[in-house]
Amino acid sequence: FFDNVLLPKICNDFSADVLFTMCNNGPIRAPCRHVVMLRRPQFAYSEVELSAAKIEMSVTLKILKWLYQVTIKSAVALIFQTATMRDRVANVYSFSAPSFLVGKTVSAPIATSTNDEYNSQQIVKVERARAGLSFLYLTKYSPHKKIEGACEAVAAARHRGLDVSLTITLSSSEGPGC
Repeated sequence: FFDNVLLPKICNDFSADVLFTMCNNGPIRAPCRHVVMLRRPQFAYSEVELSAAKIEMSVTLKILKWLYQVTIKSAVALIFQTATMRDRVANVYSFSAPSFLVGKTVSAPIATSTNDEYNSQQIVKVERARAGLSFLYLTKYSPHKKIEGACEAVAAARHRGLDVSLTITLSSSEGPGC
């Protein structure tokens, strides 16, 4: 209900340019461009592989895998944490969207790197971003989500003159930085 009824309404209400779902699925028909990140490893394995690993193919898991398959067909990009997961998904599903690898600690290497070539590649990526983007980050606070990094990225993009906005759904009671 949330993914397919409420989330599209929220995207429309905020005039979202891009919906970035980091928890596998999202709406079957997103009202804007949709980027999907795989976080549930069971989706990257066939039923035979899951059975061999003694992972039960419950009705819920079957439905979620089917929803993932449907969702990625209309995604504009897919994000994976490892090349292995990307390759496994490519073997289990067909998709035409470009795929990108993003590790769990994206902000740390950028903030601490002294490698000029790496840093210039990151700057080029930021400069290629389309101006006028608005992001809505539906979340609850948790340190591993690196919400501060999203804020820093928006600040850096604005410093470079890009028209970017970020709305985060946090309450001030959720943590000291909120």
